[in-house]
Amino acid sequence: QTLCGIVANRALTIAEVESALSDRSGPHPVSVRRDPGNPSATMTFASIVMKLSRPPQLWIAGGPPCSFPYRPIDG
Repeated sequence: QTLCGIVANRALTIAEVESALSDRSGPHPVSVRRDPGNPSATMTFASIVMKLSRPPQLWIAGGPPCSFPYRPIDG
């Protein structure tokens, strides 16, 4: 629901998609950090952004994107 509110049925740039997936606002953040005080809590372990172009492009955050930057993956 949080992500749908951010996107609001419009085309986004890659930077806007990365920002939306990194969002920590509201009671249900999109990107969830590890909680060292609660080992059974959930967290975002990675995030992928794909641009379906020719050639396709791919960026990955190797952990919660609020804490780990997206890096391009070269094919």
